[in-house]
Formats: sequence, C-alpha cells, structure tokens
Amino acid sequence: MKIWDKVLFVSIVILDQLTKAAVMRSMVPGQSIPLVQDIFHLTYVLNPGAAFGILSNQRMFLLITGAALI
Repeated sequence: MKIWDKVLFVSIVILDQLTKAAVMRSMVPGQSIPLVQDIFHLTYVLNPGAAFGILSNQRMFLLITGAALI
C-alpha cells in the first residue's frame, strides 16, 4: 500500500466520523435535511442491527459471532 493510499483511507475514516458526530449532535432520529432538493437528503437513521438492519437488536449474537470468526 502506497503512502497516498493510506492518507486517503485515514482521511475518509476521519471525515466519516466527523460527519456522524455532527449529525448526532444537531439532528434527531428520523430528521431529514435536503442537500439537493428532491434528489439527495441527509437523513438521521439508527441501525441497531448489522448491514441494512439485518438481525435487528441482536447485539450479543453479532458480538459472539464476530469474536468466534476472528
């Protein structure tokens, strides 16, 4: 992995975390802000499960399964 790949990766992770923190601080769950009218909205949604809400509220199962796979 080249240095610029690492810089890009770290920059994306930092931007992602800053965006999430800003949304959690300034919005309530379910709130939506149009960034490009009728095309792109920023919506605060909580996901208590795995990808796309699969296994919703099954945190212990996901932790045990992840630990077992590692």
